[in-house]
Amino acid sequence: MNGGAGPLIVNAAAAAAGARIIGGAGGVTLTITGGGAAALNTADIGLSVITLQASSSAFNFTANAEAGLTINDLNTGADTIAAGGTLETVTGGGAGRLTMIASATGGDTFRNAAALFNGDSINGFASSNNVIDVTNVSASKVTATFVENAAGTAGQLNLSDGTHSASITLFGQFMAAGFSGSAAAAGFTATSDGSSGTDISYAAVIAKPHPAPHNLF
Repeated sequence: MNGGAGPLIVNAAAAAAGARIIGGAGGVTLTITGGGAAALNTADIGLSVITLQASSSAFNFTANAEAGLTINDLNTGADTIAAGGTLETVTGGGAGRLTMIASATGGDTFRNAAALFNGDSINGFASSNNVIDVTNVSASKVTATFVENAAGTAGQLNLSDGTHSASITLFGQFMAAGFSGSAAAAGFTATSDGSSGTDISYAAVIAKPHPAPHNLF
């Protein structure tokens, strides 16, 4: 499908989501229906918004690598959404039922209100420059803790501003197995998202080297 001068709006079942789409000057909005496995064509050009419509079946969606893409999940099932490249945004989904996967290149944003994030999980968040944007947790009041499991394979990021709270599972080893403490000590940074929410980013904590022993003789 080829777009013209205006915006191109495409509706497709999940099985047809891999058809090649070439957007025109107005960009492309793709709406996917029916649930099930859906993957964008790697040769798509000009996509801007992907909407997963409410369905009786869960989605397993994989984006292509187009930067700037927003994936908006209107479904409430146990969906899985994989970003395909840098500077993509994943939002929506059922509260506590969404699995999100960051791209290998990093730089992706996972955006939701606290109630929708609570119980969700993110794979690959440790890739560089990823951001969790909790849109209604105040950055000036937020407290954040992190607990790495005993196996060192996942941890719980817990956020609260006293009114809104969320616990998000992050798969991967962020700290030593069994670590429990402030999110800042684990390498997470909380800043304002420029509006009424909080951005969470991560950078691995680098252990300070022990000084070499001095020979006193």
